Amino acid sequence: MQRAVLKRQLALACELELPAILHNRESDEDLRRVVDDTPNSLRGVLHCFLADQAMADWAVARGFYIGVAGPITFQNVRHLPSIVRQIPRDRLLIETDCPYLAPHPMRGKRNEPAYLVHVAEKVAQVLDLPVEELARLTHENACRLFGVQ
Repeated sequence: MQRAVLKRQLALACELELPAILHNRESDEDLRRVVDDTPNSLRGVLHCFLADQAMADWAVARGFYIGVAGPITFQNVRHLPSIVRQIPRDRLLIETDCPYLAPHPMRGKRNEPAYLVHVAEKVAQVLDLPVEELARLTHENACRLFGVQ
């Protein structure tokens, strides 16, 4: 049932030329199969990315953006920084998962947009970029993805 509904939603995204926002948890293969059955014109973001390097590589090859959220700041999510370093900068987004997955030092609290600064600081550190540069490039990426001028 979920696959059938997702297929219809992705077809609609293609038809309307809108990005798909995909939140995937422990279903990488299922998601790949469904997305690979859609036209190459499908675009979007893997929201709150927590998967592995192979999934990131597949998503980028399909033209998707990778959304990095609060878990990048968690000490127990050790694999994510190395993946973030491999994401092409023109495919990187920073985001929240409000109201969930608040970044450190707000972990355990209700997440809110104001906490995005903690994600930005961590991603900038991982990429060895000034926070302002990271903010500029992720803003440009979001505008490009969502068609904002």
